[in-house]
Amino acid sequence: VPVRLKFLKKEETEWNQLYDLVQAVAFSHPEIHFSVYKDGQLVLNAPAVDRVIDRASQIWDVQYAKHLLEVKTHEGAECAVSGVISRPVVHRYNRSDILLFVNGRWVKNQHLLKAVVRGYAQSLPDGKFPMAVIFVTIAPDRVDVNVHPRKEEVSFISPGRVESVVVDAIKQALQQLSAPEEPLDTKHFLSQLKRA
Repeated sequence: VPVRLKFLKKEETEWNQLYDLVQAVAFSHPEIHFSVYKDGQLVLNAPAVDRVIDRASQIWDVQYAKHLLEVKTHEGAECAVSGVISRPVVHRYNRSDILLFVNGRWVKNQHLLKAVVRGYAQSLPDGKFPMAVIFVTIAPDRVDVNVHPRKEEVSFISPGRVESVVVDAIKQALQQLSAPEEPLDTKHFLSQLKRA
């Protein structure tokens, strides 16, 4: 019996973790074509694309594409931030669709996660969260990747500055919206997501 077999969780849980990993790698490498099958059925077909926003429409359903905004920092910031975020009319009940990347690596960082939500300020209803793919590019000596055995978590030399850049980048992207939008029925779109 494989020694790690006893550590495996339910099949659905293991599948979701695997799908999350593939999703993250697909976002960080849009130039690669990804196909995912489950029980012989194609559940994700994501051909190579040039832009993260196009990859998002492949992974999150093409209906989301028109509700996404591109994020980009201004020159001279502590770090560079890019990616896509959902308009306030699209929101989730949890943070599962906020993906963070630092220097191309998919990471977990609670402070960055909170910074993404702070960027929306009063734009989202209480208890609701955006969909976002955020890439932070920063000098390697300004980030510590050794805070977790599997390198999943990172910390920054100047966390407050990095968080501030993320918040500002998201606010700037949201300022592109000229008028408040009507809330979108995300239940319909979520039902289209094929996570089998």
